[in-house]
Amino acid sequence: MTDAANTRARGQVLDNLFSHVLPDPANRSGRGRYRYTNEELAAFIREHTASSCSPQYISQLRKADRLTGVPHDKLEAMAGFFDVPAAVFFGDDNLAESVLAQIRLRARIADGTVDAREVRRHLRTVAAELTAYADGLDEEKP
Repeated sequence: MTDAANTRARGQVLDNLFSHVLPDPANRSGRGRYRYTNEELAAFIREHTASSCSPQYISQLRKADRLTGVPHDKLEAMAGFFDVPAAVFFGDDNLAESVLAQIRLRARIADGTVDAREVRRHLRTVAAELTAYADGLDEEKP
C-alpha cells in the first residue's frame, strides 16, 4: 500500500491550523493580515516537494472530511509550514486535539484573552500527557 493510500486525515485539522496558527508578526507583510493564505501554503508545498499545488487544491483540502489520497510528502510539507508534528494529519485524534488546544491557547495568549486559571489547567493537562507518555516508555524497557 502506498503512503497516499495509507493517509487518512481530516480537513478540519488543516482548516483549524489556518484559523489558529498566526504568522510571526516580524515576517508579516505590510498588508496588515493576520492569517496565512491558501496561496502561501501552496507555494510552500511546491517549494518543498517539487510537485504541483494550487490555492484551489488547498481550499478543497480544507473543506474535506478526510485527506485520503494526499501524498505523504505534501502532508509532511503542510506540517512543516504550520510547525506541527505530521502525525496530526494521520488520524491520531488525541495528538491532533492536543496540538490544536495548544495552538488555540497560544493564539488567545497573544490576543490577551486568556486568564491564569486557563493556563494552569492547560499546563496540568500537558503535564499529565507527558507523564503518561513517559510511563509508556518505561514499560517498553526490558
